[in-house]
Amino acid sequence: MINEYYFTTFFKKKKFKLCMLFIIINILNFWIWEIFKAYFLIGVFLSLISISLFILTFIQLKSINKVILTLCIIFFCLTSIITVKNNFDPSFKSQNPTEVKMLNRWHGYFADGLGFLFTNKLSQNFYAHLFSPLSNYLRNISYSIDTNLYFFSSHPREKSGIDEFEKYSPLMLPFFIIGLLIHILALGNYKYLTFYLIGSILITGLISPYYKLGPLLLFPYINQVIILGVAGLFRLDSNRNEN
Repeated sequence: MINEYYFTTFFKKKKFKLCMLFIIINILNFWIWEIFKAYFLIGVFLSLISISLFILTFIQLKSINKVILTLCIIFFCLTSIITVKNNFDPSFKSQNPTEVKMLNRWHGYFADGLGFLFTNKLSQNFYAHLFSPLSNYLRNISYSIDTNLYFFSSHPREKSGIDEFEKYSPLMLPFFIIGLLIHILALGNYKYLTFYLIGSILITGLISPYYKLGPLLLFPYINQVIILGVAGLFRLDSNRNEN
């Protein structure tokens, strides 16, 4: 049970500022409102994941960390199941004529360049059944980790028939970059962020790149990284000693 000491320490100067920062970043991005308009339940789940991840990363309530982590995992699984079920990439099941033509061309390159390393039965089976789905899976992941997709409305790989929208203000990009560098340089200190990033990317690879709302599962992670960037720049990291 959370005692009076918790409430005293929770609202110390730095933690209070981090909480205000979290609220501002979660409200002042365009992405969450588009998500709520399109799919209210997913918007609720993502907001709860974002809150859970924020507490695990910055507030660190040791007495209830396991409960918060469990809730985060549950909401993550529910969001993943709903999103993948409704927006599973159809290219894993069937290929369009352009892909077939490209695969035939690559078949010739591999056969000429690799010889027996490619023409043996094992390699041929891999190429025939797994090469295309794996390539599309990696393509989807590459789309999801492109920062242009999140901070600029005119995405360089704008997809036909999809009106891409600016998910975060470009003014947040410098803070995102700083936060990402902090995370990369101190992976062990932000293990929950690291595990969440890996899990969300793996699931996002299954979602169609033509999904209008984009790689939703990365929304909570990007929020925390922006906060991390601001906290690092203005020395608001809750791991530091409170003044």
